[in-house]
Amino acid sequence: LLLFTFTYVQFFNVEAAFRLTEITKETVYVDGVRSTKIVGSIDMDGIITDQVINYLGANTKTNANLNIVVADDYDPFEWRMSGLPVIIDTVHERYDNFEVIGGVNGDFYDINNTGQPVSLHVRDFEVIQRGYGGTRNAVGFKDNGDVVFGIPEFDGYELLVYNDEGQLKNRVPVDHINSDPLNDSEISVYFDDYLNTIPASYNKVVIDGIETKINLNKTGYFGKGILNITTTEQVNIEEHQFIIVGHEFNNDQLISENDYVVVQLGLGGDWNDVRFAIGADAQPLVINGVANASLNAGASWNFPAPRTAVGVKSDGTVFFVVVDGRNKPLGMDGVKLTELGEIMEYFGAETAYNLDGGGSSTMALKDLYKALKQTYCGS
Repeated sequence: LLLFTFTYVQFFNVEAAFRLTEITKETVYVDGVRSTKIVGSIDMDGIITDQVINYLGANTKTNANLNIVVADDYDPFEWRMSGLPVIIDTVHERYDNFEVIGGVNGDFYDINNTGQPVSLHVRDFEVIQRGYGGTRNAVGFKDNGDVVFGIPEFDGYELLVYNDEGQLKNRVPVDHINSDPLNDSEISVYFDDYLNTIPASYNKVVIDGIETKINLNKTGYFGKGILNITTTEQVNIEEHQFIIVGHEFNNDQLISENDYVVVQLGLGGDWNDVRFAIGADAQPLVINGVANASLNAGASWNFPAPRTAVGVKSDGTVFFVVVDGRNKPLGMDGVKLTELGEIMEYFGAETAYNLDGGGSSTMALKDLYKALKQTYCGS
């Protein structure tokens, strides 16, 4: 279905002096996902700017075939920065049963050094990064279509043991990272930033890492790997290994040679069953369906820039908006965060947050031109 219009529409919100004028508006549906592009202008408190606004959204609560996936192109033992096309390819390589329909960039990350996300990053239930700011907001997506916003809650470190078919065999609390167990019932995990020898007498399960991550201030650890050896001898940790230690740990053969294990900081509270999550900005753009008029912080919040945001409507529809910017000759002035909040309210958000924008703001849609061509031919 293609709706292609050339219209002049005004939207006026009495509570905030905001007007959006649509010069052109194109909407296309691809596999149940709506994509809309608006070329026009906004009037915010009497200041008129030219804008190109892109919308991508779908209801994952009513369409069981659609999922919100948070993806990355991280190296197994390092962080890495990649553009959206590369990350889309990585999704197709990582998940045989997923086909990307559309996507945006979004994660706030260490752009000048490591590429590490600065907030929560959850990939398929694996807490790759807890964030190193401590109180940064995030948005989490659950399998049932629910979305969680706010500061994540954590339940402490955990050891997850999976069989060779990827089924969870057991979940065990981890009491310490890089320090000794204090009694016979506790277990500890040592990562390869621990430089001392682990003494004899403890049971030690040495894991060869498939992927390990340690955040910048060493407040967040993640490890995934397979069994190398079990020993009671003293050992030193080799690069890309982690070692699970306990006085009687693995006497019951909890971890076997066909298993793989994950050590991570577990999510708790409303975040307990979040499958994917990504970092968000300091303050919400929309609260209870109304743009946040008191917004006064965030990424260059009071300067026009390219922007990316995520919102949820009252019916459960999740949508993303990318506003182009920094290209005035092509009518792309960009917006301040307060203006972005008004745009998210215009699209019907009950709750919305700013994601990472700026020069990396990107939106992609599968087979857009193919879909347009097919629609024209069938008309």
